[in-house]
Amino acid sequence: EGTIDGQPAIHIRGIWAHQKEAKGGAFTGYALYDPQTERLFYIDGQIFAPGMKKLVYLRQLDIVLKTFTAGVE
Repeated sequence: EGTIDGQPAIHIRGIWAHQKEAKGGAFTGYALYDPQTERLFYIDGQIFAPGMKKLVYLRQLDIVLKTFTAGVE
């Protein structure tokens, strides 16, 4: 769990794979509900970096995802 734009959020992590091509990698995302706009958001980020360590990229991606705002003030 975490917070995005001051709202409680569920943090989701995993590995994705393509069914027909040799592609895959790590992903991270957040699901959150914004009561002000009455909308549910899922913010997703995926890493595709064959042969490279992904942890640094996942941390950077997580920082970017946490900058999300619903756009209502």
